[in-house]
Amino acid sequence: MTVGNEWYSGVPAEEDLSDSEKRELRVFEILCRHFAYLERVVVGEVSFEVPNYAASGLPVLEGTMEDQGTELARRERERLVPEDGPVVDVRDMLDNMGIKVMAMPMPEGSDVDGGFLFRSDIGPCIMLNSSLSARERAMEMAHQYCHFLADFDPYLPRVCLGGTPPGVDLCEDRARSFALEFFVPEESLLSLMSGRDLGDVGEPEFDALAIYFGVPPRAIAEQLGRLGLGSSEMPGGPDVRERVSSDEGSVRLPERFVRLAVEARSRGLISDVRMGRLLQTSAEVAQELAAYFSAGEASDGE
Repeated sequence: MTVGNEWYSGVPAEEDLSDSEKRELRVFEILCRHFAYLERVVVGEVSFEVPNYAASGLPVLEGTMEDQGTELARRERERLVPEDGPVVDVRDMLDNMGIKVMAMPMPEGSDVDGGFLFRSDIGPCIMLNSSLSARERAMEMAHQYCHFLADFDPYLPRVCLGGTPPGVDLCEDRARSFALEFFVPEESLLSLMSGRDLGDVGEPEFDALAIYFGVPPRAIAEQLGRLGLGSSEMPGGPDVRERVSSDEGSVRLPERFVRLAVEARSRGLISDVRMGRLLQTSAEVAQELAAYFSAGEASDGE
């Protein structure tokens, strides 16, 4: 792949990104290429398996963009969530489909929440701003997954900015609706709110529902607002993203990526130095990773 693709956010956004943001996006692209290289070396191919709703003939990409996002989410919940309950691990779901997910340390104050990249030689890849909280990152993964399902004509490298107002980018409206319905299904929320005073939902209720569904409180507020069951406003505002301390904001590689590198090294396909370069770290760290995963596999086999 060519590193340095122009990224889009509804319209070309490359000129609106800072040099630091562009640098992290370039590193993300490089890591995705390295991940795909290891797949070919160890497994023999880059494979991914996701539904093609455009070719299925199902009317899921009809109606308003919000309706499309909601319907896509319902279809995917039926396929991926075994019971009508909270989503447990969306990252694991995406990894099982062959989607590469990495968290990158965007500079402090960046409006970039995530991004999406697809090429046939590397497969679908999702970038997350590592400063987002775990619950925000989970929502962002679903958001980016919707872009892969629906925004394919053509696939363009896309960055998504937090707090984009509705109506500015219809593809964002669809992805936002998808993430909300995927994590907080209308029927489940209505069932939990049954018999309660919907006009007086306070912070404790927001927090309890957010913990149950595994989402930030703003997502509960937004879904209630969409259903006409209350205001989408809550203390701090619905578009405030939960963030972690700066010392946690570092590159977070998928476990499958590291395991592929460790296996390639153990089979003599790559050296420690090569492993370090592929993971964008040092040979010493690569050795530590190899020892850690090898010890874990030995423990599992006992």
